[in-house]
Amino acid sequence: MSVHTRRLMGSLGLLLEADGSSIPSTAADYTPVPRETEDQRRERLAAEAGHTLTTCPECGGRATRESVLVYRTGEGTLQQTLIRCWRPGTAAKPRCQVQTL
Repeated sequence: MSVHTRRLMGSLGLLLEADGSSIPSTAADYTPVPRETEDQRRERLAAEAGHTLTTCPECGGRATRESVLVYRTGEGTLQQTLIRCWRPGTAAKPRCQVQTL
């Protein structure tokens, strides 16, 4: 191996120069970084937004309970509580309707 090639390879070139043939494997020391699932992410974001987690009255799946202010001209403001289902809709069964309490 030429000096130019070893210089381009950096510390790996120095290791190859000392050992001659072995390339160290750092995969054995690799520990996977725990990542949150999509459901965990949605739960965290809902909690950060101030929503409470509940169950959907239609399908029994996960849902969030939200309090919103509705502004109507002539009637003033109205506070409503909504339940939004997390289940994605499909062609066979559309998404659950937003429930107003």
